[in-house]
Amino acid sequence: MKRENLAGQTFTYWTVQNDHIFENNQKKWLCKCRCGTVRYVNEQNLLSGKSQSCGCLPAALARERIHDLTGQTFGWLKVKERAPENRHGRVSWVCECLRCGEDKCVVTGHELQQGKTKSCGCLQKKPTTMVDLRNQPFGRLTALYPTDKRDYKGSVIWYCSCECGGEAEVSQDRLTSKNTQSCGCLKEEAQANLPNTLHRIDGTCIEFLKRKQRSDNTSGHTGVYKMKNGRYRTGIGFKGKRYSLGTYDTFAEAVKAREHAENVLHNDFVEQYYQWQADVSRDKKNDIQKLKLALLIARRDRHPIKKVLAATMNGG
Repeated sequence: MKRENLAGQTFTYWTVQNDHIFENNQKKWLCKCRCGTVRYVNEQNLLSGKSQSCGCLPAALARERIHDLTGQTFGWLKVKERAPENRHGRVSWVCECLRCGEDKCVVTGHELQQGKTKSCGCLQKKPTTMVDLRNQPFGRLTALYPTDKRDYKGSVIWYCSCECGGEAEVSQDRLTSKNTQSCGCLKEEAQANLPNTLHRIDGTCIEFLKRKQRSDNTSGHTGVYKMKNGRYRTGIGFKGKRYSLGTYDTFAEAVKAREHAENVLHNDFVEQYYQWQADVSRDKKNDIQKLKLALLIARRDRHPIKKVLAATMNGG
């Protein structure tokens, strides 16, 4: 039976390339999907229409069927514009809550149309009873007077003055809980002083080695990332450079490789740093004790302090 040459032909999203292999006595053609994915596809699946894309086709068709919800109101939420798709690929919308004024509420179209979300969350919050905070200090802030605004929890917004001369509008909850203590100047000062609080050795920050995982981590483990093809990529940074630890089929294999690299590089490095720090601290204490001893000897024998100090430092 003469086999058909499919090179150059298109099957929905697939475009067949001029390359094929035989696997388990079945012919597979190298195909490129419209989204850019390249893989070998069974010839019979192409001809029968069983395989039409790498898997992006259902998502593309779903996007084509999306109804524009802009301007529509669902409960207390009025749709302003479409938001970027969330990490699960679901279409989301930016909404304004007509009840409390929150205008950056992001809700999926499914939750809006099914009536599962009717507000930014303020419906579930009980309004906070206003307490008179006039002229009371909260860190660097002093509450001056309440405004007509409320936050998404129903807490009264207070107009405040800051010691630096700035002004801010802060909710009653954030003032009384001490979550906000300035107009933003405290944060700016902390960021400006950040280089002085970090310890860098050979281009490596000691504090960063012990930090928690980033908020945008997609795998749940620092240094391990899930790729679009389902495999896991892992790497590690050390002394200003980034080292790739390879890609793995399973999450557990990638985590194991990352943890091994952490033990070899990070943990030993941090342990040596803290040991060095302890040695320096001990040497400083010894120098202080020697200095005190030198002063006592100088007072007792009335010797020149510099000569006595030099003698004690040299082990005399």
